[in-house]
Amino acid sequence: MKNSFTVPQLLLRIALGIGFLTTVADRSGLLGQMGTNNIEWGNWDNFIKYTATLMPFLNRPAVNIMGSIATLAEAIIGILLLIGYKTRLAAN
Repeated sequence: MKNSFTVPQLLLRIALGIGFLTTVADRSGLLGQMGTNNIEWGNWDNFIKYTATLMPFLNRPAVNIMGSIATLAEAIIGILLLIGYKTRLAAN
């Protein structure tokens, strides 16, 4: 089977990578404060409050851990997609 690398694959990979990293930047407060244009959380505390509404069965420290795991995973996946390393692993 021949592996071909096409421009649409590259553009999709870049778009997905930027999408993952944008959410990480939003949670870190790098994109601005909550309430400004296209900013959902604006800082870590608002993100954890939102995560707690999704997981009401967990206490605050557990929600912090789950939020950290999700953020770390999204950052790693975003970087892998952007640089093109282990793209099949990052996509799965």
